[in-house]
Amino acid sequence: MLGASEAALRDKLLNRILDKNRGSATLQFEHQIPSRKTHWLRWAAAVIILLTAAGSFIFINHDRETENVSGNAAINLADVAPGRNKATLTLSNGSIIDLDDAKNGNLGIEGGSKILKVAEGQVNYTYDSPKGEKKEYNTMTTPRGGQYLLQLPDSTKVWLNAASSITFPVNFSDIERNVSITGEAYFEVTKNIKRPFVISINDQTKVRVLGTHFNISAYTDEPFIKTTLVEGSIRISHTGSSEILVPGQAASINKSKEIRIIDKANIEEALAWKNGFFQFEGTNLTTVMRQLSRWYDTEVIFEGEPPDKEFVGSISRNVNASGVLKMLAFAGVQFRIENRKIIVMSK
Repeated sequence: MLGASEAALRDKLLNRILDKNRGSATLQFEHQIPSRKTHWLRWAAAVIILLTAAGSFIFINHDRETENVSGNAAINLADVAPGRNKATLTLSNGSIIDLDDAKNGNLGIEGGSKILKVAEGQVNYTYDSPKGEKKEYNTMTTPRGGQYLLQLPDSTKVWLNAASSITFPVNFSDIERNVSITGEAYFEVTKNIKRPFVISINDQTKVRVLGTHFNISAYTDEPFIKTTLVEGSIRISHTGSSEILVPGQAASINKSKEIRIIDKANIEEALAWKNGFFQFEGTNLTTVMRQLSRWYDTEVIFEGEPPDKEFVGSISRNVNASGVLKMLAFAGVQFRIENRKIIVMSK
């Protein structure tokens, strides 16, 4: 369930999508496309977003219209289902729990914390008994095509995107609350002035917080690590330098290990994955395809050089891969799906 701030962001995003005067109703492209396609695409994207937000799906019917309107529609498309709530939990003794198969209820006790699967897609750790002397760590891992919500022993909530992980102690120390992550995660950290929350990212970057909401994107196949702050304050440290973020800012760390502050960060874009959308803001095709590859658990193959196109707009993450590709095809890019491979076709 969305918190108040995330629900407000979703409402803002939906209003933006439907605001035709601002031209944000649909995926838009750097190159012009015929007005007839533009008009239909505007309503197609609006329908997709509104219907998925309401929990209904009639995309297949509109999908057929897409094939009739677009001369550049993707060809030979087979459906690949979108990702879903899926993860594994590795306990301190090395045993692995497949959370997809596990029933709701008690999954065990680790280091004085009870592990509960409280709903589909959510596991909570709750303090149950005095801490043991031995420090025990658990790891939650989402595969490609998976996502999950974890509540840590201090009530901090962590949303994991696809192909991500978090390693954490089953009981935090009295000095610091230390965790480490890979991939992408959104945090709502429970405030505790006496015990700062410290996140290690890919074993090289640290984020130090007291209590706040923020998103970290740290996929190793992306050109940078990006931390976006929604509320509160955080300190980013990397190779001897550090910066403090205030709400609305983001910090980007590139391969040259420089911390760059973005004063007016795009919060909607950073949180779109958590709220069930792909959102593109002048995003090039290779970056778009990396996102699709992770969410749909597919391999992307380019025949020749990737087309030089940028995309702006939003599409629900709850539609099949063929639906997203047919929307992208309005930019004149052709695709085909073979098994679990998305092939971007050369002209």
